[in-house]
Amino acid sequence: YGIIFWILTLYSYVLLIISMAVLIRSLSILPSVYKRQTLLLIAAYIVPWAANLVYVSRIFPFLEVDFSPIGFSVTGVIVLFGLLYYNLFDYVPFATDIIINNLNDSIIILSLDNKLLKVNPQAEKLLSCHGSDCVGKDISQLPGSTLAPLTQLLDGEKSHMELTLTAKDKSYFFDCKVSPITMGKRVVAKAVMLRDITLLKQAQLDLQNWNSELEETVSKRTSELSHANDHLKKEIDKNRFAKAGQNLQ
Repeated sequence: YGIIFWILTLYSYVLLIISMAVLIRSLSILPSVYKRQTLLLIAAYIVPWAANLVYVSRIFPFLEVDFSPIGFSVTGVIVLFGLLYYNLFDYVPFATDIIINNLNDSIIILSLDNKLLKVNPQAEKLLSCHGSDCVGKDISQLPGSTLAPLTQLLDGEKSHMELTLTAKDKSYFFDCKVSPITMGKRVVAKAVMLRDITLLKQAQLDLQNWNSELEETVSKRTSELSHANDHLKKEIDKNRFAKAGQNLQ
């Protein structure tokens, strides 16, 4: 073989090794349904690769035949088995970015030292900055320290809190939660979810105001009825005394 052949072969084998390492590494973090599919892909991967490696390296000098085509045939059988019994390629993982970007809640992804890694469009509106301008900054360095009260939540002092923000002389209320992002058993980042509960808070406030108004109205009406009752009693007593006086005469 010439030098170009070995360069291309080495390049191809490096790519194969990297992709195989990615597949093997994913086994520790994927759900079970994807693990079975990944194992099938690894098996389908190895057979033609091993056959070609044996032929190219001349490990067995007496073998003059390239068994790579047979290896690809075996790969086809493995893929067919996966399609028939393990729904290979039927379960496609959702694109995380698409899901996060279409949520109505504000999502902020932070590193373990509270540096911003990613925000969705709702969070960009909340922070008044574009994601690319905020990435890498500490949460305390965000515009106006909008989320400064979240430090207690991020430091583990609390797992849940309500946050009040003011913009253009109007108050907005958010329900805030922090969840760890894990890879295997290792925590690699934190996800902050802020759900806008302004309408709920406004409804609660309106209900409290209505209850206060109702209590005030009931109290006022009760007082009026009490005064009317006292006045009626006085009138009855007065008439009773007047009739008693007439009877005595």
